[in-house]
Amino acid sequence: MDRFQLYLAYTLLGVYVASCLAPWPGMPAVRQMQLGYALGCAGWLMLIHRVWRRPRSALRMTELLIVALALRLFLLAAPVSDDVHRYVWEGRVRLAGFNPYLLAPDDEALSNLRDANWPLINHPDHPAIYPPLAESVCAAVAGIFPSTAAFKIVFLMADLLTVAALAGWLRLARFDPRRVVVYALCPAALSAFAREAHIDALLVLSLAVFLYWCEALRLAWEHRRPTLAAALLSGLALGAAVGVKWVPLLLVPWWLTSLAPASGRRRWKPRMRTLGAGLAGLAIPIVIPALLYADAGRAMITPLLNFSSEFHLLDSARRFLSFALDPRGAAVVCAAVMALIVLCIAMLRPRGHRALLWTLGPLILLLPTVHPWYVSWLLVPLCATLSAPWIVLAITMVFGFEGDHLRETAGRWMMPAWVVYAVFVPVYASLGGGALRSLFHRIRGSRR
Repeated sequence: MDRFQLYLAYTLLGVYVASCLAPWPGMPAVRQMQLGYALGCAGWLMLIHRVWRRPRSALRMTELLIVALALRLFLLAAPVSDDVHRYVWEGRVRLAGFNPYLLAPDDEALSNLRDANWPLINHPDHPAIYPPLAESVCAAVAGIFPSTAAFKIVFLMADLLTVAALAGWLRLARFDPRRVVVYALCPAALSAFAREAHIDALLVLSLAVFLYWCEALRLAWEHRRPTLAAALLSGLALGAAVGVKWVPLLLVPWWLTSLAPASGRRRWKPRMRTLGAGLAGLAIPIVIPALLYADAGRAMITPLLNFSSEFHLLDSARRFLSFALDPRGAAVVCAAVMALIVLCIAMLRPRGHRALLWTLGPLILLLPTVHPWYVSWLLVPLCATLSAPWIVLAITMVFGFEGDHLRETAGRWMMPAWVVYAVFVPVYASLGGGALRSLFHRIRGSRR
């Protein structure tokens, strides 16, 4: 019976992969993918239950990794996201000597670069939004082979390296390495990278490596071993994450406090050396690629600010605050709440996986734009500590593909208003239920 349930879980994940590859009679492609995603989540939950509740189950690490690899290889045949067409374009723009931060895809100065890939670029009136390291990666891949297939292979390799990095971190942190199943076999991760090939694969890989070296640094401080290498490498990993997307900048305050924990005066000099090594590592992946695009100046950040103000997609906090505040007031409240969360985490100095979860989870709730693949950010810390609200989010995000369904059936991409409630109301309900349960246990404990 134990093996039967295991094979059933793998079969359900296989159904998800099949739903992305072959059309089912009488069902739109996105609808069949959503159904497969839901069935895949059922299999994923069965595997999580085995690892957490039944540590002596038949689930073996080697078998888990083979299944994860096989599912990803099959998904190589699935169509990519339209974001990949932008990666190819911006890489070619840079190789041609232009700056993608200054020229949008529809700029006439780039007309001689247009090819069959150009009409497929999303938001062609907006210049590049990704940080310089991400743009440099796009240029490097496009310089080798400017095609969507090349980018998909590169991001798939990064995805597989993330699985390996997470397994290594779990061993170092003395967790069951089979907990990597949370990331390796989650339909959200399979969808984001093996199927759609988003550049967030590099971000998630950097975060996994960052956790590894933060844990190594923590152990070094505990055992009074040299910390410079761990500090430098953790800084490099965090800098690489920031170089792919600006979001991990929110982790910097916590990371600085964990670089050199408070101790006696005799350790003042080692703490300063560790801090210096960490900051040097952080700067390298951010500053050096930025020098390649220095002629853009503030234009490297301006598109990000415009994107956050012009686009609102699955913005749960703003939607719920809109009943009491105008959009500007809601944005101010969201920014203030996030700043307070970041400050509290820096002061509390939790372990790395908790810092990631407590930062990235609320951030997704407060962002003005949330895409389905953002859930993959949370899967990294969830490998160490399960949290029901974020597991729920990985499942309910299946509704986040509703815009793709409308584009397929009606010819126009749009996100129905009900989707934000379908995705996030269960998450807020889970957060509220957990808070009430914790309060109940505290009151009950105090009475005893």
